[in-house]
Amino acid sequence: MVRKIRFTLFWLVIFLAFSGQMIFAQSDSTEFFPEIGHYVVGDFHDFYFSNPDARLVYGLPITDEYIDPQSGLLIQYFEKVRFEYHPESPPGERIKLTPLGVKTLEHGDTIQGLTASTPNCHQQNGWEYPVCFSFFNFYQRYGGERQFGKPIAGLEYLDGHLVQFFEYAQLIWMPENPDQARITIAALGYKYFYAFETDLRKLEPYRNYEYNLSISEINVRAFAKQAVISNGSTQDIYIIAVDQNNAPLSNGIVQVSFRYPDKIEGRTIICNPPYGIRMGKTMDLSIFYKKLGDFLKQRCSGSTAYIYFGERKYIKNIGLKPSWKKPLSNSGLDGRLTKYELY
Repeated sequence: MVRKIRFTLFWLVIFLAFSGQMIFAQSDSTEFFPEIGHYVVGDFHDFYFSNPDARLVYGLPITDEYIDPQSGLLIQYFEKVRFEYHPESPPGERIKLTPLGVKTLEHGDTIQGLTASTPNCHQQNGWEYPVCFSFFNFYQRYGGERQFGKPIAGLEYLDGHLVQFFEYAQLIWMPENPDQARITIAALGYKYFYAFETDLRKLEPYRNYEYNLSISEINVRAFAKQAVISNGSTQDIYIIAVDQNNAPLSNGIVQVSFRYPDKIEGRTIICNPPYGIRMGKTMDLSIFYKKLGDFLKQRCSGSTAYIYFGERKYIKNIGLKPSWKKPLSNSGLDGRLTKYELY
């Protein structure tokens, strides 16, 4: 019996040594992030901290590491990326980024006319699209193709912002931010996790003796389900409340206040309102455009408004006489750019 056990254990060790499950020869490095309640350990830790701008380009860990049932790889989600451990690769090359830019790619309205010959645009060999302006400066400063991958789309207008997708990331232009922070990296780690993972418990923070159980800070975020609603319809508002460790809070009392915009007088207004291709066929946008016209007439005196109509039929619903109308084709839409002088 003793010989049999020893024989079995010998072959078990041999099997594990040559199977993919045992080649996680990771370092003993460990870091706990109390603000979000997750660890980064081993080779993931070393890869993360080898980048001096890790928090900027990767974000905080939002899960601990675990085996992905689809690929069989050891993975870990961060706010902006996902790490994969590839034991078959040489040391130093075993940590790879999941191409979340490819997996979450969506298109908006393409900014036309940008090429490699456009001033402040750059297009390297093997790139299908150029990277321009502040997008290129940010791209180069924080790792270039090694960090973000190749551009997989051009500069586009999506969800109210200028964006560009790369293999591993999405860059967003945020003009309301300070000068040095106007290019941001989208939280594709969160986006991909919520889209494809089913066990949301992986996001729950780890609690141990290092974890401060007392609530010293409450962070609240609110999200509207729909960007635009028609008159008389309902809107869903989602409220998320977490403590300083990103742990969800329960039994809270939420008070929601709505604040309507003040008058906009003597300004230049540029607007690209929603239209049927974005909103589907369930919403009567003629009412929305009438409300928009009423807002411009009543609250924007002395201003000049430039409004792009992706669907020309809504021009009449706004109830204003344009100073001029000019054809403007964008992503296959035969739209019109109109100018209104508001008195």
